[in-house]
Amino acid sequence: MPVMSAELYEHFANINKIDFAIAEAEKEYTDGEEAIDAETAKKKLNKEYYG
Repeated sequence: MPVMSAELYEHFANINKIDFAIAEAEKEYTDGEEAIDAETAKKKLNKEYYG
C-alpha cells in the first residue's frame, strides 16, 4: 500500500476544504442568496470570528 506524506495529506485536505466551501457557496447562490464581493465577505468573517 502506498504511503502519503503528512504534507501531501494536508495539501489534499486543504483543497477539499476549499472545494467544499465553493460548493456550499454555489448552493447558497442557486437557492437565492445574494452574492457579495470578497472585501465585504472578509470584513463580515473578521467581525464574526475576531470581534
